[in-house]
Amino acid sequence: LAEILKAVRQCKVVLLDEVNFVEGWDRAVKHEIDGGHTHILVVTGSHSFDLRRGADRMPGRFAGGNELQLLPMGFEEFEAARKQAGWQEGDRLKELEAYFRVGGFPTAVQEGGKAARKPTKAMDTYLRWLLGDAIKLGKNETSFKEILIQLAKTVQTPISLQTLAKKTSIGSHNTVQEYIAVLESCFAARTLFAVNLDDGSFRFRKDKKFYFTDPLIYWIALDLAGDSTPKNVDAKIAEMVANEALARRYKRLGYFNNKKGEIDFVLG
Repeated sequence: LAEILKAVRQCKVVLLDEVNFVEGWDRAVKHEIDGGHTHILVVTGSHSFDLRRGADRMPGRFAGGNELQLLPMGFEEFEAARKQAGWQEGDRLKELEAYFRVGGFPTAVQEGGKAARKPTKAMDTYLRWLLGDAIKLGKNETSFKEILIQLAKTVQTPISLQTLAKKTSIGSHNTVQEYIAVLESCFAARTLFAVNLDDGSFRFRKDKKFYFTDPLIYWIALDLAGDSTPKNVDAKIAEMVANEALARRYKRLGYFNNKKGEIDFVLG
């Protein structure tokens, strides 16, 4: 990779695609940035964990640039895409229900079509993506599937890592945390911590809430479980979609509960 970069130093824009297939790619990129040879360097790859880890090894190297995250479409983007395709029904609630069924991955939206049908091919594609990233990181496929299933079953519910471990064959809450960290590094899940209302601090030892970042991942996990669709599925996905919309806007988001009840989302 270093030799390739050396050869293209005169180019104004250099695109490095799938860099995660090259061992030590981040050291070569760091060297190039420090040398100030390339005007614009675009680094992409399919293994999000490796990209994030590589970026973490280059602190302060993004002056004048940025780290961009191309996440699945939120509801507003989904609506705009369907309108552009001539599929929009005009009824905002129906469009929201369509988003709940399909999610915001472009291939899933395309496969779902105007009727927003279940995008089975896209579901298979993104399951393979998740499993592929997990296996590359040395995780067990069966255990990874178990975590996906349990997170789908406990959406909306505060739960401890110890309880999650007991619901799976993994056994160790530390190992459960490692699997959740993989999901977060793949931008497939988010953790919501409890908030202390007195000072706005997070209560890291309390039960946590876990949400998928897109409805499609929820449907993938539900399919893995072989369960029928829950009666309150719209409420589950609505809270999940709300969490994702807020998490993209605010950094210090949490939840609060006590014996009197629960506040789903609190700005710390």
